[in-house]
Amino acid sequence: MATSTLPTFERFVVILQFRTDVSGPHELACMQRLAAIPFGQIIALNCAHPAVTQSDLAPFFAKATHLIIGGWGEAGYESQGPVRQWVDDTIAKVKPLITSAIDRGVFVLGSCFGHQLLADLYGGQVTADPAYGECGVLPQYLTPAASTDPLIGHFPDEFLAVVGHQGSVISVPDSATVLSASDRCPITACRYAPRVWGFQFHPELNLAELLYRLRLYDTYDTQSLSDEHDVSPCVETFLAKFTQLSSSEK
Repeated sequence: MATSTLPTFERFVVILQFRTDVSGPHELACMQRLAAIPFGQIIALNCAHPAVTQSDLAPFFAKATHLIIGGWGEAGYESQGPVRQWVDDTIAKVKPLITSAIDRGVFVLGSCFGHQLLADLYGGQVTADPAYGECGVLPQYLTPAASTDPLIGHFPDEFLAVVGHQGSVISVPDSATVLSASDRCPITACRYAPRVWGFQFHPELNLAELLYRLRLYDTYDTQSLSDEHDVSPCVETFLAKFTQLSSSEK
């Protein structure tokens, strides 16, 4: 229905996607639903497509108020050979744009691969050691430093969240603040700068959505995950809290 009133656009949330397979639309739908973002205030960019250049992406970064850096279903820091070259080329494409956005005061949230990308950008260490890998709805444990964090300071000391990763962040610079860990991974949440956070867990997923995503592939045994507990309620309000952060936040 036509309207004579112009909509307001106080936020421009840019989602950086790296998924070029069947999981891409699902990630975007889950993020938009839980972030409670009006359709007119969000755009998704397919950063991993080889035909998408840094120049293509730059105008959207320049207008963003919030960046959400998503996961990568079919590749990542654990990749090898030609696939790893694709990953490295994609990282080189987006790193300067993310750095510029951070310098401009944009709010940035990295999830899974996005968390690893931010750690890499800030000089941390990302490993493909399978000893740190996880998949399921698993406990996360806040550090004492998390108590004053504006995004997860209200979380309980232990909460459940969806994780599914082969690459893992195992060290960050002293300037960063580690906010949570899991039983296998020492850094599952980190604040890299006043407006920059990385989370190894997936804030856009609950148990049902995790099972749906894994069933898009033929390499996962989802039966063993079906009886797990669901995510903690705080996780499902997390993305909306991020997108509501305003320039008055410190």
